[in-house]
Amino acid sequence: MTTFVKWTRDWDADWDIAWITLSDPVGYTSGWKGIRTAEYAPGTILNVAGYGGDCPSGGDCSDNMKTMACKIESDCTNSQRYYYTCDTIGGMSGSGAYLYYPSLPVPDNRFVIGVHAYGRAASRSCHTIRNCFNSATCGDPVGFNRAVRIRPNILATMCANTDDMLCF
Repeated sequence: MTTFVKWTRDWDADWDIAWITLSDPVGYTSGWKGIRTAEYAPGTILNVAGYGGDCPSGGDCSDNMKTMACKIESDCTNSQRYYYTCDTIGGMSGSGAYLYYPSLPVPDNRFVIGVHAYGRAASRSCHTIRNCFNSATCGDPVGFNRAVRIRPNILATMCANTDDMLCF
């Protein structure tokens, strides 16, 4: 596993991202998603898929993957993070936040743009997600999930030590 010192030493949430390098190219079996580093504006439809911690009794989550789509919502979305209201749950951190283009052929129709890293901080007293948001506190907007944006410098670091197809 590889991550950034800005996360492990400084706890800078804009660098809360890690990746693993496998010895075999499992993409030939499981498939690939591309990676894009461009910035996407509020209103862009973002997707999150992952295995949350709310498994059925017995703890088997193997058939319990959640996939959802929602808009990038926040005016606080910036060059380091995306904010959105997809209905995630604890355990989904590390899931790719991706764009889906159904008009493109598989496997070229999904592109990861961030990594889901922080769930909602909304209190139960909020009536709607939007009512919980205080634009004056963009450092930690209440009510929004957050993804660390895959920026060009992050992708360059990821590609420095691999011959993976995503880096060509």
